[in-house]
Amino acid sequence: MAKNEIKLLLAGWCRKLPLHQPFSDVEHSHEFWQIDLCEKGDAQLKVGDSRFQISAGDIVIISPGLSHRFQYPQGREFTCWSFKFDTAESAAPQIVPVCDDESRKERKAIIESVALMCRAFFPEKLLNSHMNFAVSGTIPSVSILESFISGIVRRWFFERDDKSDTLADEITQYVYRKGGAAVTVEEIAEYLGYSAGYLRILARQKCGEATKTLIDRARIRVAKKLLLYSDMRINELSDTMGFADWKYFSRFFRKYTGMSPREYIRSKS
Repeated sequence: MAKNEIKLLLAGWCRKLPLHQPFSDVEHSHEFWQIDLCEKGDAQLKVGDSRFQISAGDIVIISPGLSHRFQYPQGREFTCWSFKFDTAESAAPQIVPVCDDESRKERKAIIESVALMCRAFFPEKLLNSHMNFAVSGTIPSVSILESFISGIVRRWFFERDDKSDTLADEITQYVYRKGGAAVTVEEIAEYLGYSAGYLRILARQKCGEATKTLIDRARIRVAKKLLLYSDMRINELSDTMGFADWKYFSRFFRKYTGMSPREYIRSKS
């Protein structure tokens, strides 16, 4: 198998109908790779103390050996296409949640294309189930799916991994893992293996901004996502992200976006 190519092991359709109460998978890990393409609804992915909010248009790539579980909210349907695969590429156990707003339109188009192929290729019995998988040998034209999924993984994992992540990217990923909650420069410095003083110097040299500004911009990205793709009210969101009250959150949001949270929601509707 050539580098960056994949061999599909399982291709599946996950559908969770609206539940009367929240539901959580059993925490687990596996020796194969996994990619999930969220088509509808939202769920939460938990990895240790980190939580990622997954919404329609998001992609999750999980490398082998990482313990994780999905949690599904009450009262909302969730559907995704899930693929298990092997590849000659190696990577440390990690999860890459591709959930920024910038490329959401592109990802939604890709997921719609995958869905069309899968609905054409998958057995009808599989598509009528709530959650099931088919082995690759039972799926017609599996090589087409492999090529398509390989391109997605290369676009959002291998190419990303081949490049040295910028300091801003590393800070953003950490803030995402914390759900947008307030984090200190010292906390991120410890996570990255630097002293706080050296991190401040590095941020100025590499990004031209203060470390605190990079943290705040990452929190804004999380806030935008939650405002558009969660059911939380603004006061609930501000509590979740650790603001003293919704008024302080609104001032913080306006500082970096030039509009209030409500104005931002209206601008995207």
